[in-house]
Amino acid sequence: ETFLPFQNEEGLYGLIDERGKVVVEARFTSEPCMARYGRFWLYNAQEEMFELYSVDAEPRLLGRHRQAAVFNAPIAPVCDDNGHIQLIDSNNNVVKTLDQVDGKAVDVIITYPCGLFRFTTDDQLFGVMDAEGNVIVKLDYAWLTIDDSRHILAVDKKYGPSMDEEMYNEVPYFENRIEIQMMDDEGEVLGTIDTGQYKAYELNLLDGMLKMATAMDGDEPTQWVLIHFLHNFLDSILQHQNHHSFFHTSFLYRWLHNDSLHSA
Repeated sequence: ETFLPFQNEEGLYGLIDERGKVVVEARFTSEPCMARYGRFWLYNAQEEMFELYSVDAEPRLLGRHRQAAVFNAPIAPVCDDNGHIQLIDSNNNVVKTLDQVDGKAVDVIITYPCGLFRFTTDDQLFGVMDAEGNVIVKLDYAWLTIDDSRHILAVDKKYGPSMDEEMYNEVPYFENRIEIQMMDDEGEVLGTIDTGQYKAYELNLLDGMLKMATAMDGDEPTQWVLIHFLHNFLDSILQHQNHHSFFHTSFLYRWLHNDSLHSA
């Protein structure tokens, strides 16, 4: 269950459930993040620390860390002054230390609401971990994303690290020819798409579907086809002008960028 922050007339913060019922009375002077798996983070600006609390009538302080990300799974990533990203459980016990994976230093980890973790090494390779910290997609990809249905979209490392740089610059669609792989939440490849047969494409997923442009008006796509890897190809052409609003990503859950955690 997810609990959301609210603010009362005196400027104090607490938590409510999705029906608006107060579960933690307003008592905090800073805004907590949304709470999941019975836990939430509160930033202590004076000490520059994230404090982990239980969702209780009287919230218990369970731990403090220099950086932290929301509990999108039974574990969450944190980072302290030693510079290593660690995965902790809801009682603040360390489950796994991510100093290296396959001999490479882990630089960034992003949690997704579906309970999977995307991690990036210092040489800009991408992989995926499950909620126990097990690697389910190895570091063979130059870019990777995950949707709320636990489908994984990946671009092979042979295309280089520039894919991620373009995504962070908010390029809405791509035109360079690549192969895109779709995987399930165990890392099994469900299918591969050669983008060369399309005019442009987006590297976003919605319920296992990928959007490809079949017609352009200058630099703007005007017709799209949805490709579903689980149910073959959809042959219906979609007329859609405002392609930016067509897909919603997992980053809607971002709170002060704390679904993304960088090593120190």
